[in-house]
Amino acid sequence: MNADEIREGDIVEIDYITEYTKVHVNEGKALVIWKGFNKQPLVRKLDTKTTTWDCYEHISKVVGHIDIEGYIDKVLNTVDSESYESED
Repeated sequence: MNADEIREGDIVEIDYITEYTKVHVNEGKALVIWKGFNKQPLVRKLDTKTTTWDCYEHISKVVGHIDIEGYIDKVLNTVDSESYESED
């Protein structure tokens, strides 16, 4: 896929054919953590629980999306409010 079509927080399918051996590789679903640079997004592979640099060309489709920033803001607000409550 094109890098412009991918957003941080997208859940993507990593599925490609190797350039030289023409072997089909399906690595399953991954969460795009950071779009990165040099055509390499940082992804968290959901099956193996590993974080690695990958290639946009290996992403076959977007299957979902998580609002990472919204989730982090929500968690931080919850933690902040709990810490204020415990100080009373």
